[in-house]
Amino acid sequence: GLECEPFVVATGDAAAPVPDNGLSLTRTGWITRGELRTLVGHRRTGPDSGTTVAPRVGNLVLTGGTGASLADMVASTRRGILITALWYLRPVD
Repeated sequence: GLECEPFVVATGDAAAPVPDNGLSLTRTGWITRGELRTLVGHRRTGPDSGTTVAPRVGNLVLTGGTGASLADMVASTRRGILITALWYLRPVD
């Protein structure tokens, strides 16, 4: 139930520029051990900025963790942000 298209389906907006249409999607490690490792990068902007091409995908699966409860995770976090819903999420300052 977590499948998405195996390639970019471009709509002509900033999220999926037309030049990326048909670009193969692969697994991408966005976050590793709580640290952001990869940002969305397009075919055109990747080489200019020295980043890898990492198009937006149709789903996100989080794996790993310790099985701790939400209360335990909050109690043991020195500095962080708790996001409980992703709906029309705007950049977080």
